[in-house]
Amino acid sequence: MRRIYLVGFMGCGKSVIGQHLATKLGYAWVDLDTLLVKRQGCEIAQIFDTYGEAYFRKLETLLLRESKKWNKVVISTGGGIVMQEENRFLLKEEETFYLAWEGKTLYERVLADPSRPLASNREKLETLYELRLPLYEDIAAHKVWCEGKTPQRVVEEIIKAMEETNENSCH
Repeated sequence: MRRIYLVGFMGCGKSVIGQHLATKLGYAWVDLDTLLVKRQGCEIAQIFDTYGEAYFRKLETLLLRESKKWNKVVISTGGGIVMQEENRFLLKEEETFYLAWEGKTLYERVLADPSRPLASNREKLETLYELRLPLYEDIAAHKVWCEGKTPQRVVEEIIKAMEETNENSCH
């Protein structure tokens, strides 16, 4: 059974695209950040403030490991999931799609969003983007350019890439 992972910088549309893709495929959809918040009983910003980013990343890795047991599911990951080496290894084994955008567009989308603890200023965002960009590109089986496209168009491109993967794989 298939698991589809969506990765990319904060604000790239992993949640919106994930929901649309899951509906189109008839799969379940799981947003790892939302699941983590539900299980912890507090928002991500509160987890960062109370326990720190390292604690949050540990929880994120535990959920990613758990997700490897799920089937027929589209999984939207958090933007920083690629920061842990174990997570990169786990995602590289999967059908992972990197939702790519211009950095400046992403900055405009997330800057000063209080629900994003790492989006406090543009310089910090630019540094994070530059750090994470090669990691997304390295782990993803597929890169989908999203700039200027509707979520529906991005979903169509993901499904086309999935079909091409099926055609090129051994049965």
